[in-house]
Amino acid sequence: MKLRCVLLGVLLTTTCSLFSQCTRQAEPAEGAPLVTFELDWRAVDPQFYTISIDSAGRGSYCSQPHTEPEETPGDPYLLKFTADPRDTAEIFRLAEELKFFQGKFDNLGKKVAQTGIKTLRYRDGTKQYSTDYNASTNPKLNELTSLFQRMSTTFELGRALQHKLRYDKLGLDEVLKRMEDLQKSGQLAELQAIAPVLTQIANEQNVMNVARQRAHRLLSSSALATK
Repeated sequence: MKLRCVLLGVLLTTTCSLFSQCTRQAEPAEGAPLVTFELDWRAVDPQFYTISIDSAGRGSYCSQPHTEPEETPGDPYLLKFTADPRDTAEIFRLAEELKFFQGKFDNLGKKVAQTGIKTLRYRDGTKQYSTDYNASTNPKLNELTSLFQRMSTTFELGRALQHKLRYDKLGLDEVLKRMEDLQKSGQLAELQAIAPVLTQIANEQNVMNVARQRAHRLLSSSALATK
């Protein structure tokens, strides 16, 4: 029992270290005002992630894949991207209307389902504010949370495509079909950020034609979205 506790303690320390490393890697260079969203929910995959976008649209995403307590955490996933100007403007508009996250927004005292500990941060020079919450009734906070969550969904699907392209080309079509369905229902965001892997799939002769066509369609929709 003591050995198990020691091992769990070591793994927890390692996970926390990776989370700190992930957070540092996901922040663009200092200078412009910066908004960061973090989600820590150990029951899902990824078990935590962080997205940072500055006022110039320079963005970074870093996530840690889910692992069981006894397992050693895998390598974090890091993606640098340029955000859609409309999303950038929306993020900073909502941040301003939420007073740059000064105050409490969590449903304190109310019994709500656990959906992970979320953190929103704002940094502009020496000004730094943040708020932690599980769930909130604030519509503007929920709108901003939803946007960041849609980004993570998109980026993680891009990560899945990279893995399938390397190890399981036959599995690409299933992921791409899901992406098309999510795109039609408005559940993806910043699709242009994963355009490189979609382009690679669309041009890969060893990939099924149906998957290549789906990749082409998604590329077309991402190009239209950024105009």
